[in-house]
Amino acid sequence: MSTETSSKTDEQRRRHRKCNRDLSAVRQVVIERNRKALRPQVNTVLARIGYNIQRLRAELGISQADLAINIGMNPARLCDIEKGITRQPSLATMVALSLVFKTPIDTFTKESQADEGAGSQ
Repeated sequence: MSTETSSKTDEQRRRHRKCNRDLSAVRQVVIERNRKALRPQVNTVLARIGYNIQRLRAELGISQADLAINIGMNPARLCDIEKGITRQPSLATMVALSLVFKTPIDTFTKESQADEGAGSQ
């Protein structure tokens, strides 16, 4: 009987290890899906707005904190807008940004030249 009990225990251990491997694989798939879901999509309007704000800010050599202070916004909120992970910025924010950058508001929603070139290929 001890051999029979031992073989059952071994079988249970094998099943347990296989289950753990399967569970680990499922976790990896879920983690990767979540990563992809959290990445801003380049073709979305919010991502374009954020990208263009970053680009214009870099061209002027303004830090994120300085820009946020200049337009009366919390730096963390501006960071979220630049990452494209926040709701659409308000019209007042867009007007303030356009005044700082001295550019029309629609500049923020336009695709960059690099994106347009990649899309036409």
